[in-house]
Parts: sequence; C-alpha cells; structure tokens
Amino acid sequence: MLRGRCRHCRARISWRYPVVEGLLAALWVAVYRLAPRPQGPGWVFESLLFFFCFVLVVTTFTDLDLQIIPDETTLSLLVAALLASPWNPFFSDGALRHLSQSLLGAIVGSGILWLVGFLGEWFWKREAMGGGDVKLLAAYGAVLGWKGSLLVILLGSMAGGIFGVLGLVVGRLKRKQYLPFGPFLNLGGILALAALMKAPRVLELVFG
Repeated sequence: MLRGRCRHCRARISWRYPVVEGLLAALWVAVYRLAPRPQGPGWVFESLLFFFCFVLVVTTFTDLDLQIIPDETTLSLLVAALLASPWNPFFSDGALRHLSQSLLGAIVGSGILWLVGFLGEWFWKREAMGGGDVKLLAAYGAVLGWKGSLLVILLGSMAGGIFGVLGLVVGRLKRKQYLPFGPFLNLGGILALAALMKAPRVLELVFG
C-alpha cells in the first residue's frame, strides 16, 4: 500500500526490512512446529528457541554491515539459556545436570574458538577471530550442549571455507580480506538446531 516508501517522509524503505522480518517470522513458525515438548512449562524452552532465532538474525546482519556482534544479544542469550536449562530437552538427568551440561556447552564451544583465534593471532600477527564470535558460540553451546556447539563449528567452518574459496576463484574476495565469521556460525547454528530437533542421529553419526 505504501509502495515501498515511508508514509511521512516518502523515503524509500529498504528491501531488507521485510526480508528480515519475514525471515524471523518463518524461523519462529518452524521452531514452534518442530521443537520438542519438554515436561514442565514448555513455553520456557520455546521462548528460548525464539530468542535463539532472534539473536541469529540480528547478529548475521550486524556482522555483515559493521563487523560487530553485539554483546547485548550474545550475553543475553547465554544467561537465558542457563536459566532455562532445567527445561531444555537437549539435556538429560535432572535440573542440576542440565545446568552443568549447558555450562559445558558454553565453555567447550567458546574455548575452541578462542584457542583458534589465539593461535591464529600468534601465527599471522593480526586478529584471526573476533571476540564476538567467541561469545556467540558460548551462547549457542549453552542452548545446544557441547556436541551441538562442535557441530556449529564444523558446519560454520565448512560453509565459510566454501564461500571463501569460491569468492577467491571468481574474484569477489582478495587474499587477507576480512570475512565475517558470524553469518557462517549462524548458518551452522540453525542447521545444528534443526538436527537436534528432528534428526538427533546426526550427532551420533558425526561423533561416532
């Protein structure tokens, strides 16, 4: 009805706004339909997954635009995941064990990325991994567990590697050009979440 322009100043509205809102709505509908129903207040876990998708979309676009992953998103998701861990069906064997598994997921995932960044900076003498990526994976690990966080790293690294190689081949990227890793981690995050919800055997195949 507005023909792509602001009602008041008539400035053109970017295509990104409806795309972002539509993407988030689609993810929420998919999560609502596919998420397991844990015992107890199921809305707690569903709300956590809705927040997971929100952080995923927001950090993808902020990292693409500004090379920033806001702490307000990642640390909020990390705290929410720890608080909601007693009702997280990805974990097992009691509330305290749920919390420990959530903490372990945060530590394992973020620890591996931090180590990669530390070694990369030592070897190349420049920043190799942003702190925002480390915090993002800590939050994802708190939701998905340690195996889920490793799956995020695996899938995100594969996607980033393929994109980087193709970019170099076609000339869209140059050697030593900065490539934000957050969007690829987010792709790995949504794929890992889908696997945990509907194909948990994927983890057995990967880690077996």
